[in-house]
Amino acid sequence: MTNKKDRDILDLKLLKRILLLALPFKKYVLIATFLTIVTAALTPVQPKLIQYTLDNYIMAGDLDKLFQMTLVLIAVLIIQSIIMFLSTYVTSLLGQLVIKKLRVTVFKHIVSLKLRFFDRTPVGTMVTRSISDIETIAEIFAQGFIQIAGQMLQLVVITVAMFTTDWKLSLLCLSVLPFLIWASNWFRKGVKVAFQRVRTQVAHLNAFVQEHITGISIVQIFNREDAEAQKFKEINRAHMRANKKAIFHYALFFPIVEVITATSLGLLVWYGTRNAIDGSISAGVITAFILYLNMFFRPIRMMADRFNSMQMGMVAAERIFKLIDDKDQQEKDGEKEIDIKGEIEFRDVWFSYAGDEEYILKSASFKVHQGQTLAIVGPTGAGKSSIINILMRFYEFQKGEILIDGN
Repeated sequence: MTNKKDRDILDLKLLKRILLLALPFKKYVLIATFLTIVTAALTPVQPKLIQYTLDNYIMAGDLDKLFQMTLVLIAVLIIQSIIMFLSTYVTSLLGQLVIKKLRVTVFKHIVSLKLRFFDRTPVGTMVTRSISDIETIAEIFAQGFIQIAGQMLQLVVITVAMFTTDWKLSLLCLSVLPFLIWASNWFRKGVKVAFQRVRTQVAHLNAFVQEHITGISIVQIFNREDAEAQKFKEINRAHMRANKKAIFHYALFFPIVEVITATSLGLLVWYGTRNAIDGSISAGVITAFILYLNMFFRPIRMMADRFNSMQMGMVAAERIFKLIDDKDQQEKDGEKEIDIKGEIEFRDVWFSYAGDEEYILKSASFKVHQGQTLAIVGPTGAGKSSIINILMRFYEFQKGEILIDGN
């Protein structure tokens, strides 16, 4: 069994390989990174402006300055909205560009694989890898890595702004962080396992449906409709159970975050009002901290969905890379143009589809001269089709030689 350290290393290697997919689109990565940094930098501006306005203009009754600060706040909100739009657009576009290129790469690889790969792999699984799994990878760039990095940067900026405003109040309000870190870590581990099971069951569903629709005539000829429907129910039930695991973690995580958020706000109200009475903390600071805490915990709640996208994408990417890394491809080396006359010779040829000792052909030898016709007869499984398959190099034989015109 793979230990935790090995899994972490594997995840880092996998993440690095996923991010390298965006290398041909560096321009969009740089733009998205810049927009993320700007968004994080603007995060504490609104609470700071509200704090300043409340303490200096509202409490003093200066309506002219209040109107000016209102216009400034509106301008900041408009700028933030524009940047948010551009960030969402660029990251989503980046994801689509990546999967456009990846889908072509995967398809080219699939059609180059040897037939024995398709003997052991359901067509529905290949459809899942080529379409839905690749589509899921787009979410890593649109809703995953860049967004998570941006929200973490926002958390850092908000924390710095809180401590520069009032470090004692900050320590009190953020004293609930250990519980939040524990809950997030529990959620991360649980969701990862759950979504690995979900992707596996999705592949099983696709494979079953594709195979049975393609072979519907066989199902109906043997009157297997009810029996196959029962099998589908079992596969569908397994898919539902896999999703229930993920649903359970989401259903429990969000209330935990809400309780932690409420606890932090409760501590703020308790400590802030006590000190506001004697004048050691202003109303503007308390208002700003309410906004800071909402801004602090909101990204954490959103990161649950981002993390969902990230985990789904990484599970899908792991399966796609496993497919791409399969080197069982048709051999193209040594190709040469020859003028075929038609003499075919098998010399002591041994062949097994699985490549093991279960040989379909054992020491097969014969020679067909140019213009000669040879009939090969025998029961099902005797090796008639196998002779044609290895002659056409759809499969590789294990022993012996096959010659065409002596080549």
